[in-house]
Amino acid sequence: MIHKPRISIWLLTLAVTAIAAFAFACGGGDEPADTVADTVVVPAAPADTAVPATATAKPAATTVPKTETKTLVVGLTKVDPPIFLPSESAYSSAVFNAHSGVFESLLRYEHADPPKLGARSGEGIATSWEVNSAGDQITFKIRSGVMFHDGSELTAEDVAYSMNDAIREGSKFGRAGELGRYMDRWEATDDRTAVAYLKEVLDPNWWNLQAHTNANFVPLISKAVSEKLGREAAITSMVATGPFKVVSWTGGEELVAEAVESHWLTTPKIDRVRYVELPEEATRRAAFATGEIHIMRPSLKFIQATQDSIPGSTRVQLDNGTGQSVIFSGNYWAEKWVEENETIFPRDGFHPDADHPWIGDPNDPEQAAKALNVRLALTMAIDRELVNDVAIGGLGAPAYTNSGFLPGDPGWKDEWRVDYDAQKAQDILKDAGYPGCFTIQIQIASDLPALITPEVGQVIAQMWEQIGCNVEIEQLAYSANRPGLVARTMDRPWLMQSESSTFLYDSKFHSMIPSAGFNYGIELPNDVSQPWYDNRTILEESERIANNAKVEDYVSSNRLIAPVVQRILYWVVNPDVTSWQPRFGGQFNSPETVEMK
Repeated sequence: MIHKPRISIWLLTLAVTAIAAFAFACGGGDEPADTVADTVVVPAAPADTAVPATATAKPAATTVPKTETKTLVVGLTKVDPPIFLPSESAYSSAVFNAHSGVFESLLRYEHADPPKLGARSGEGIATSWEVNSAGDQITFKIRSGVMFHDGSELTAEDVAYSMNDAIREGSKFGRAGELGRYMDRWEATDDRTAVAYLKEVLDPNWWNLQAHTNANFVPLISKAVSEKLGREAAITSMVATGPFKVVSWTGGEELVAEAVESHWLTTPKIDRVRYVELPEEATRRAAFATGEIHIMRPSLKFIQATQDSIPGSTRVQLDNGTGQSVIFSGNYWAEKWVEENETIFPRDGFHPDADHPWIGDPNDPEQAAKALNVRLALTMAIDRELVNDVAIGGLGAPAYTNSGFLPGDPGWKDEWRVDYDAQKAQDILKDAGYPGCFTIQIQIASDLPALITPEVGQVIAQMWEQIGCNVEIEQLAYSANRPGLVARTMDRPWLMQSESSTFLYDSKFHSMIPSAGFNYGIELPNDVSQPWYDNRTILEESERIANNAKVEDYVSSNRLIAPVVQRILYWVVNPDVTSWQPRFGGQFNSPETVEMK
C-alpha cells in the first residue's frame, strides 16, 4: 500500500497515526506458510490443569477473554505461527520464539537488571565451553536433567541437531547467514559434549549470538522427535525445553502455554502465560486500561497515558535503546563477494538513474557527487529533535550514526553529525539539479514494533515534503520486503533500526557486506569493508571499536544512511503483576519470573 503523508507533524502529537493493512504474507518470501499449520492444539492436559474453554477462542476486536487461573496475558502486535524447526523459522518467528518462554538457548548471561547486561556464565544449558588453541573448535559441556516437554532428556545430540538445522543449506533461520559465515558443523562426541567446528577463526561475538538475550538464538529441539515425525510434521512438534509448554498455538491469534513443574531453571510462579495478538494499538491500550491484558508496549508518545490508565501501573525499560535510521538502499558498490570470490557488481537493485537520484555510481564521479548531495540534503532536512518530540514523546535522543556510536563514546567523531537546516537542504538539492526536489518513496514496515516505530518514518516523510519533495509512503510487512533485501533488488529508502549502542565492539556493518543473507540494500566497496573483515580475527575490543570507527567514517561521509533518533522501548505493566525480572533485550521476556496477586 502506498499513500501520501497528509497529517500535520504537529497533529501527530495529538493522535495516533495508524499504519494498517499489512500483507503478513505468510506465503510472501521467507515465511513458510505452506508448511505451517495455523492452529496447533497439544493433547489435553490432566483435568486439574485443563485450559478454560475460552483459551483458544479468537479475541474479539476490543476485548480479551478473561481466564480463571493465575494467567499472565501479554498483548502483542503479532503472534507468529508455531514453527519448531530452526531452519524454517524466519526472522519474525525466530524473535517471537526466543522470548516466549517455550524455547531455550544454549548459553545464558548472569542476570542483571535491564538495561544492564550480566556477565557470561555457565548458568545455561551449556555449563562450560572451551575454544581450542587454533580457534577453530569450541567444545561445550551440556547440562544434565534438562527435559523436553515430552518427558525425554536433552543430550548433546539434540544440541548438535538444532545447530546444524539452523545453518543447513536453504535455511530460513533469522541468523543463518551470520552463523553460517563461521560455523561449519556441530557434532556430539558423547551425551554431554557437543563440538562446534568452525570454518575460520572464531567470530568474537559468537557467545552473544548463542545467548538467551539474543533475539535470534538457535532454539534447542529434540532430534528424536524431529526425525520420527519427519520435517513437515516436526515444524509444529511443540516439543522444546522452556519453562512453559504449549497448550494451544494459533498463528495470528494467540499462544497459550502452561508452567512446567520442576523445570531445571525455575518453576514459574504463574499457571499460564497467554500471548494475544491485538494489531491495533488503540485496541491494546483499551484492553490494558480494562485489565484484560497485563503487559503491553505502547508507542513511546503514549507511554504515560497508558501507564496512567490504571493507577499503580509501572513502565519497564529492557535495553539501552536502538536508533531509527533511513537506509538509502540501491547503493551496491562492492565489486566482489569475497568469501565466494565472485564478481557481483552490478546488483539487480543498482539503478543510478533519474528515478533513483539517491543512488550513486562509483564509476561516474560526477553522477556520484550529485547522488551524495541528494543524500546529504535529505539527511539535513530531518529535524531530529522534533522527530523525538513528536514521534516518540521525547523519550529518546537525536542519533547521528547507524553503528551505535553516540557523542562521548570511544571513537566518536563530531564530523559524523549532520544538523538540521531545511533551507540549506533545498539549496543543495538545487545545486545537484533538483530544484523543488523529486518524487521519492519511503518504505515503512508496521509489523515489527520492536525494530521500527512507524511514526518516525511518517514525520520524516512530512519533513521531506516541506523541502518540496513529493513523498509516497509504502506500507508492507517486513516479511514481504525481506526477500528483496536478500536478493539485493531493494532500491528505495526505508526505515530500519540501527546497530546496538551496547556492543560498540560488535561486528558492525555486516548488513552492508556481500553475503547470502539479509542486507540493508547497501554494499560497501571491498577496500572500505576491509576493517570489518579484520575484526573477524581481532579479539581486542579497543581495536575492534577503532576499526568500526574507520568504516563509520566512510558511511557517514557518503551519507549512505540518515540516522534519526535513538529510542528506548518501554513495557507498561499492570499492578496485578507484583514482580517481574526480565533480562536485557527489547522484547517481552522471562515470563517464568513473573509473580501476580
